[in-house]
Amino acid sequence: MTGSLAVTLLVALGTALVLGAVAHRLRMPPMVGYVAAGLLVGPFTPGYVADREEVEGLAEIGVALLMFSIGIRFRLGELVEVGRVALVGATLQVAITLALGTAAMLLVGRPLVEALFLGAVVSICSSVVLVKVAGETALQTTLHGRLAFSWSIV
Repeated sequence: MTGSLAVTLLVALGTALVLGAVAHRLRMPPMVGYVAAGLLVGPFTPGYVADREEVEGLAEIGVALLMFSIGIRFRLGELVEVGRVALVGATLQVAITLALGTAAMLLVGRPLVEALFLGAVVSICSSVVLVKVAGETALQTTLHGRLAFSWSIV
């Protein structure tokens, strides 16, 4: 069953709200619930299936809002303060995660281009999720938080 944009928004946000609250109650980051909600409403589960084009459009808006929220918190002075560590660390993290993700995909039989793409997705997603899971307070009040935030910006 598919529905209109309003129904898609209602089901997606409602499911995310409920599963985010469940994750929080289990002392897990709400992000875990949000990811589970995306899987539950996705095209590979029985029941309600959101319109693929609508969901892709909403996902693009969501990514833009996430990047906007990161940009609002970003101060160039923070990046300069931890610049060398963030630059070297982020480069190494992306390279290592990309290599590990690509190797894992090659081991399960995916073609090289697809394996590289999935390795890149894993390497980038880990940094963005860190920013949302860490929370605003930890990112602004500790050296490790500022470093992690600068790292994800790089």
